[in-house]
Amino acid sequence: MIHYLRPVFMGRLVVRLVVGLVVGLVLVLVLGLAAPSAEAAPQHRTITVRTTEQLVRAIGSDRTIRVMPGTYLLTDAAGQGSSHVSWSKQYDGKQLDVSKVKNLKIVGVGRKRPRLLARPRYAWVLRFVASKNVTLDNLVLGHTVAGGCMGGVVAMERTKKAQILRCDLFGSGTIGVQLNRVSGFVMDRSVIHGCTYGILTIKRSAGALFKRSTFRDNKEFDLIEVQRSRNVRFEGCTVTGNRTGRNHGYALFKLDRASNVIIQGGAYLKNTIDTFVNRPKRLKVLGATKLKQAISRLINRPDPQYNQIYRVVRYRKWVVTATQAGIVFLDARTGKVALLKKAYISLSLLVVGKHLWVGTYRRVYRFDGLRAKSYAYSARARGHHLVRGSKGEIFVRGRRGGLLRYDGRRDRLVAFKPAWKPSFKSYDLAFRPGGVVWAVKFFSWVGRYSNGQWAYYRRVGQQYNGRDPRRIYVSGRGRIWVMDFGNGFHLYNPRRDAFVRDPTVLNKASAMAVDVSRKRTWFLHYTKGLYLKRARQPVHHIDLTRLRTMRDVHLEPRTGTVWVGSNRGLVRIHRKGGSWKQQTFMVR
Repeated sequence: MIHYLRPVFMGRLVVRLVVGLVVGLVLVLVLGLAAPSAEAAPQHRTITVRTTEQLVRAIGSDRTIRVMPGTYLLTDAAGQGSSHVSWSKQYDGKQLDVSKVKNLKIVGVGRKRPRLLARPRYAWVLRFVASKNVTLDNLVLGHTVAGGCMGGVVAMERTKKAQILRCDLFGSGTIGVQLNRVSGFVMDRSVIHGCTYGILTIKRSAGALFKRSTFRDNKEFDLIEVQRSRNVRFEGCTVTGNRTGRNHGYALFKLDRASNVIIQGGAYLKNTIDTFVNRPKRLKVLGATKLKQAISRLINRPDPQYNQIYRVVRYRKWVVTATQAGIVFLDARTGKVALLKKAYISLSLLVVGKHLWVGTYRRVYRFDGLRAKSYAYSARARGHHLVRGSKGEIFVRGRRGGLLRYDGRRDRLVAFKPAWKPSFKSYDLAFRPGGVVWAVKFFSWVGRYSNGQWAYYRRVGQQYNGRDPRRIYVSGRGRIWVMDFGNGFHLYNPRRDAFVRDPTVLNKASAMAVDVSRKRTWFLHYTKGLYLKRARQPVHHIDLTRLRTMRDVHLEPRTGTVWVGSNRGLVRIHRKGGSWKQQTFMVR
């Protein structure tokens, strides 16, 4: 019995062994086909290039391109390249665009770094799109000829883990680096200098890091602009010798509400800028107390746009200016600032009794001394202009054509629809006794309302020969003047029912003041300065071209002193020792 069972048992064992062996072989074959072999895995290549064509053709994934010393005009190889290279048409040539590469290093070889240049002025030198793990190392990048408007040095879009190491990025590029939807970006031991529009633009990116790098001698607008990007860091960077256009509010750091910047160490010296940062709460400074104090002083410096003046008036013991940044109260004797009131684009001033009224872009203020009350806020407004009615009323004219009147009993500005309301949106208004209203339509005509109807004096006509009427001025004797930016100053002659051009200033009429008691008339030219006209005397010119642009002049009847509001501060001009003396006041 035992001898009978043993062969059966042994037969089954052999069958099982054979089946197991077959299954194992099948699994090995299946797994071997599914998994890539070591030979099929991508290998990182190293390619050495000596010409522009070799460099462009070598661009691809999983490789290091060693660039030998020399100058490489990238755009001279337009039309060449690989599946990762394309050439987009720009205003004055082709732009090299690299897309969908990964693990690419372009490394300069030797102490004298190779120069990668773009010949078109309006093209980026290098632009990477939808790429990963890209490194630029030991290179010089820039343009052959300076451009404008567009075309920086390096742009990266929708890219992860990018590095710029030991590189020199120079203008003529509009900006050094632009990041858009980039994560894991690092710039280390590099320089951006000589750019014409700014230094960096960072959009919708996270964690960009700039360390041990130098940003110097760049200009012109907001220099480092950050939009919808969090935790942008500057560690041990030197920012020096950069400048922005003056009196326009441009910033070294311009941030939106969704962004923040962290500064740790470094130096921020000798930069000629309007504003260090436009949103101080979005900037954090770490490290040495000395650096924190230095940046704090830069942040708390008054906005230079307080020196960009639109209107000037004397109110009590102060001279008040309406400026791009807000309202400034200056002591009329010393020129010291008594109050700065932030109010974006303040452009109209009116003194009525003990109160000063100010019209700004969004609202109207009334000052009682240095205390202010706000009226008529509108988020959609585009400016409020104040004017005194023929019966002493206070009117507020909006740029959209609406009209408000101050109701003293309710202390409110209320909507007002007068019978004399013109059929056009007036650019300026003036009132005369007897219900006469004068108005200006921008670049069109001067209008006069009288006896229930409007009469229009069209530009370049027989009754009004001006080309560009802007403002109306009523002299102390009630005479009507129109300031025409194209053709100077025009005086209304009621006998002829026409305007007569004064020959003193032939164009760019900006403002005027008539000193009745001294028989003086002051004409302000927008860029040249003041012209003083007196009876039977030659016209006297006071050259103020250093102020660039001048928008208003205010006369003090008691002293004869005049104040000129300009794009570069306030100038007091007074008679002393037989000559006219100048004194300039600025908010610093």
